[in-house]
Amino acid sequence: MTLNHITKILPYMRIIYTLLLVVLLTSCSQTTEFSSLVQRNGKFYQVNSQTPYSGTFVKSSPNKKATTVLMEGAIKDGYFDGEIKEYYPNGQLKKSTTYKNQKLHGKNSKYYSNGQLELVEHYNANVLNGERKSFKNNGTPVVDEYYENGVRDRGFVKYDAYGKVIELGNYTKGIKVGSWSYVKNNQKITETYDEKGQLHGAFSQTYKSAALPAWIDGQQRTKAYVMKGNYAKGNKDGVWEISEKGGRVVQQLTYKNGKPMFFEGEWFVHDTKNNSKYFLKYDNGNLYSKTNKTDAYKMIGNYKIDDGRNYLTIGRISYRYGLLKKDEYRVSSNRYIAKKI
Repeated sequence: MTLNHITKILPYMRIIYTLLLVVLLTSCSQTTEFSSLVQRNGKFYQVNSQTPYSGTFVKSSPNKKATTVLMEGAIKDGYFDGEIKEYYPNGQLKKSTTYKNQKLHGKNSKYYSNGQLELVEHYNANVLNGERKSFKNNGTPVVDEYYENGVRDRGFVKYDAYGKVIELGNYTKGIKVGSWSYVKNNQKITETYDEKGQLHGAFSQTYKSAALPAWIDGQQRTKAYVMKGNYAKGNKDGVWEISEKGGRVVQQLTYKNGKPMFFEGEWFVHDTKNNSKYFLKYDNGNLYSKTNKTDAYKMIGNYKIDDGRNYLTIGRISYRYGLLKKDEYRVSSNRYIAKKI
């Protein structure tokens, strides 16, 4: 082929190259305005087209003076594909969502208008899988948790408005396990769960201020108290007690299968100088021996609650010359109403 021949066909080669380039760019990097797309049965199409749209898109604000991108990303065979970004009118990133095979997949994030991260979570084929964190618009954490195949797993932390931990524990396949701690209404609670998610083992709760009723131990209380006990297979079990933070026990209840036990056995009675005087006999809550209340006595023993009769008996009652002292309290039946004797 001579130079003359090459010179003659060169313009035609340029035309063919240009046409191929246009076809290639049109098929591989098509971009359209999102508002011009229509959705049919979950798929995006261009108007009057029967072929699902594939290509990039941009959603712009209607402000013609200064075009602002509100959303951008790619669509493949009619479905979102890859990272889809949404923006606030001020240009700040609002949301980043990732898709793969028509499903949420990978890291997804949300932001406040000030740029602060609001939420970050991870998906695997539309199912939460991985670390998930949320924040307030000032950066204070709200929840830090982990998901495995759509259910909570591993560590869980929840914070109050000031960033202090108010709930802490672990999940296994969506079930609370092990030791958990909480702060609710200015009260600290610690409880233990077995592998089935049932309360089992040590429990403690700290009451602050006047959390206990005024009639406990016959005095008005404004101190701090601690409740301690144990659970067995989800039920209260054994001795539960409430004590002052300094250690003095002010209430004890014995539980069996989750129910408080009646007065049972012998209760020793002491006078005000702590000298033993006599004892009382109880059987399933029934008193079998009665006292001769001719001096000042204190009945020392446990408390009992009979849920069936909705009645609570205080296990420390002071007598003086056969009468209850006027500054002592007893709980009446029905609704646990405290009444002064």
